[in-house]
Amino acid sequence: MKILHIITSSKCWAGMEQYAYDISKANVGIGNTVIFVIANDGEVVAKRLKKLGKIYRLSIRSKFDIKSIFHLRKIINNEKPDVIHTHQPKNIFQAYFARGKHKNISIVHSVHFLINTTSPHFLYKWGFNKTTSIIAVSEIVRKRFLEIYPNIKPSKIITVLSSVDSLRCVSKNINPKDNNTICIGYAGRIVAEKGVENIIEAVSLMLLEYMANGKPIITTNNGGQPEIIDSGKNGFLIKLSDTKTLAENMRMLIINKKLREDIGKEAKYKFNNQLSFKKFIRETALVYKRSII
Repeated sequence: MKILHIITSSKCWAGMEQYAYDISKANVGIGNTVIFVIANDGEVVAKRLKKLGKIYRLSIRSKFDIKSIFHLRKIINNEKPDVIHTHQPKNIFQAYFARGKHKNISIVHSVHFLINTTSPHFLYKWGFNKTTSIIAVSEIVRKRFLEIYPNIKPSKIITVLSSVDSLRCVSKNINPKDNNTICIGYAGRIVAEKGVENIIEAVSLMLLEYMANGKPIITTNNGGQPEIIDSGKNGFLIKLSDTKTLAENMRMLIINKKLREDIGKEAKYKFNNQLSFKKFIRETALVYKRSII
């Protein structure tokens, strides 16, 4: 199978790029071929992705950038992929028009975030209907998607919970000589929406990386976090900007070593048994297979 990924918002390495990288690495490992179409200025992304497959660069400015769609069509005609995997809504339009007469090439789209209600509804509804399958990275994303686009067949959108390759998530001690030092980590972009001013960790892929390493987690109860964390068992869920509960949970974990270890063990157990990378890749592969026309 040959899969072409379109990742045009590729100026930096973030969750979307890591998601595509992990899927691609696993596919290469089982004998599939992967190709990437990235932005012209995606040097950071190109450096990593070129280890897995051929890289094409395009300057796609909008959904209907005729010049770039023409170049993308030449790439598709030359490479003849079985599946085009898009990661942003605008890429669906580019893939659909560039595919041209090759209707046998499937378009699979991953919804990486909660759909904004201010998005151009009619236009995006048309685009989503042109896909073969849609992957939602969490159940809340799927529900939100179907609320906004009720006319799209529910069977088209499949929830495949994201995961991470635990082999690359090896924990390193910050100060292994001092066993009495507690290290509290923050993972996420330094922006207000992440609540960094309150030291709140709320990035799904990062949560999974910590779980794979058996670390206790405190995160907000918005987004897909409740699908990952069972509060009080393998981590703690708090309300957005609830600094009081955050401080209480942090203090509890700091002073109680056994609790830290028990919560961490439960987190690792859930990752290994319900959120594993193998499960994620297997379910994504099934979406590819059922999408091939």
